[in-house]
Order: sequence, then structure tokens, then C-alpha cells
Amino acid sequence: MNPRLRLLAPVLALMLISRLCRAANDASALTPVPLPGGARGLKLDDLYFDRGIGKLVLPAGQTGQLDLIDPETRQVTKIDGFAAPRRSTGPVSGGLTSADGGPGIIFTTDRTDKRLYIVNSISRKIIGSTPLAGGPDYVRFVAPRREVWVTEPREHQIEVFSLSAPSAAWAARHAAVIASSAPLEALAIDETRGRAYTNQGADTLVIDLDSRQIIRRWPNGCKKASGLALDAARAFLVVACAEGRAAILDAAHSGMPLSAIEAPESLDVIAFSPERSHVYLAGGKAGAVTIARLSDDGRLTTIDSIRTAPGAHCVAADNRGGVWLCDGRAGRVLYFKDSD
Repeated sequence: MNPRLRLLAPVLALMLISRLCRAANDASALTPVPLPGGARGLKLDDLYFDRGIGKLVLPAGQTGQLDLIDPETRQVTKIDGFAAPRRSTGPVSGGLTSADGGPGIIFTTDRTDKRLYIVNSISRKIIGSTPLAGGPDYVRFVAPRREVWVTEPREHQIEVFSLSAPSAAWAARHAAVIASSAPLEALAIDETRGRAYTNQGADTLVIDLDSRQIIRRWPNGCKKASGLALDAARAFLVVACAEGRAAILDAAHSGMPLSAIEAPESLDVIAFSPERSHVYLAGGKAGAVTIARLSDDGRLTTIDSIRTAPGAHCVAADNRGGVWLCDGRAGRVLYFKDSD
């Protein structure tokens, strides 16, 4: 044997053992939670943790239902009554694909019948719906204005709905359209600064909540920007690049770039935990999630990486240190505890 290789052999062996141990740790760290009706695989695209009811809210794609998951027991409660979805193997499919919430209310969009639905999160009943102008992608609640904003990529717009006063049957009325020159990706609402953020290729657009006008275009350093996550308290905006990068923009200082890290390829929906000050970057193509720490000076530092599942491209964090990833191909979500 080459003397140099002889010297390197113990090091290579240790590296191999370390990788094997890490793979085993990754597998044991993940807890699969099967979804009702998900045995044939699902198109999962968005999820969030509702702090009001203490549940993970998951639009369950082609099952035609909204799933609520208890982070402690992993019990899944389904809400149905939506349009019967069509199964599809393409990138765009029917069913519920996005959701967001307010006090006692969940807003969800359905690609099957192109409607915005309003759900009472306590009674778990549909209490209102209204038609959309186009195929929906993201839905977000704008609490200060009592509005719901829905991105409609094919129409190159955000459709705005105003909400009636709380009652037994809420109503959402079409109020405006925010037009753009190209499709918009992701949507984050910054109540503190009265803005919304969305991505368009290499730019992150800033929209004034009151005027509903695009007021700034911030270069984000991406070839193609995808997901967004907001640290509202410190005015840090996390921008995910589909090509495998995550950047921090200073929302309080004209979107000034503060730091960036490499991340798994094919990033989409990302998440931020204010309790841990951690950012979670799920790469669908890589089948891995990167955990990064966000410091007070806007520095993003990689602290861990966990192998997940191919296609697991959306992630959410609860308030107990739990992290949830969509594994649509297997008709389930994956859970792990962030112990750092």
C-alpha cells in the first residue's frame, strides 16, 4: 500500500464510521406521521403552526381536507367539506395547498374549485368561501387591515380580500389586485413595518400594506428566489434561493444584505423559530434540511444538517422545539426535535 494511503486509512475509516452513524441518527431522529388518505402520495406545498390553537395546520393536497396535528400526541384531526380534488402527477394539482390563520380562523385556498375558504379553527367547520380570480399559490392573513392576500402566479398578481366583521358566517370580499410583470413566489407579512415581501427572480419586492403598491425592489443575491421567512422582532428577512443558498436581508435598512450560507438545492418553503432563533432550510432535491442559527447581528451560521426524504421541500416550526417537514410522496409529515 502507498505509505500516504496507509497514513490516511484510519482517517478515512473514521469519516466513514461518522457518516454511517450520522445516517442512523438522521433516521432515528425523524418521526413519520401518516396523513389520512395519503397512502397514494400527495402534493404537499405549505404548512404552518397556529399558535392560537397550538396545532400544526396542513393543507393535505389531493385528500381534499385540512389536517390539524397535535405536536405533543401527533394525533391528526381532519377537516373536510371542500371540493373533491383531482389526482395529478404534474407540478400543479388540485386540493388544498396553502393556509394561514388569525384568531380562531384558518384561511385556506383550494386549487380544485379556485376558492378561498374560511374555517373556524375551534368548531373545525367551514364558515365561508369566495371565488378566486386565478389559480392560488400562497394565502396570508394581513391582520392590521383585516385582509387576506392570495398570490396567483399565472395571473402575475396578488388578489386582496377584505373581511367582514367577525360573525357566525364570515365573508371575504374581493377588494383589489396587486399586479406584477412576472409571477411572484412566496409571501411574508411584516405587521411591524406595514409591509409585505414577495420574490420575483433575483429581487425581493416590498409592498406597502396600506397603499397596496410595490414600493421597493431589493436584490436578494439569488438566481431564482423561492421561500421567505421573517424574524419580525429583529427585522431580518430570510430569502431562500432555489439553487441552494439562503441570505439575510435587513428589512429595517433598505434590504441591506447581511450574510448568506450554502444550503440544499431546490429550497422552497422555509421556516424560522423565534424561540430558538433557528432557520430551517428544507431542500427537496437533496432530501435534507439545514439548521442555521441567526445571530443578533444578522449572521446566519450552519449548525446541523439532517437527511429527510426526497421531495420534502416545505417545513414549519412549532413553539416546543418541534420541526415538521412535508413528505408528500409518502403521504405523511416528518417530525424531529431541535434540541440545540
